[in-house]
Amino acid sequence: RDVRVRKGDVSIESSQVKTLKLMLRTQSDEGGTIIIPRLYFPGWTVRIDKILQKLNESFKITNAVDIQPESRPNVDDSGLIEVSVPKGRHVIEVKFSIVGFVTTLGLILEGRIRAIVQAPKTMRRRRGT
Repeated sequence: RDVRVRKGDVSIESSQVKTLKLMLRTQSDEGGTIIIPRLYFPGWTVRIDKILQKLNESFKITNAVDIQPESRPNVDDSGLIEVSVPKGRHVIEVKFSIVGFVTTLGLILEGRIRAIVQAPKTMRRRRGT
């Protein structure tokens, strides 16, 4: 599947698409949004002109209700990466890094381990011992 324009007058002048990295050169007179054909998962990053973008600010995870075009009524595009493209010429890099994924996984596991370790203390306090 190809990168596609969701809104605005964004044109993709060139692209290099690999499994874990996409490089796009874009041009837009007004700005717009594009859909990246990759399911979002922690570890994906978006950079516009080498500046790291923040999730839910310059890019977000799609919801099928928001983006399902009439021409593709049976296609569910939930979970894809949607990038806001500012007006002008830009280089957009979308890349997956295992470091980001491992960091997220580590934080999740740390929280679970902390909850397991603290559970007996909480139970003792509730019983009053």
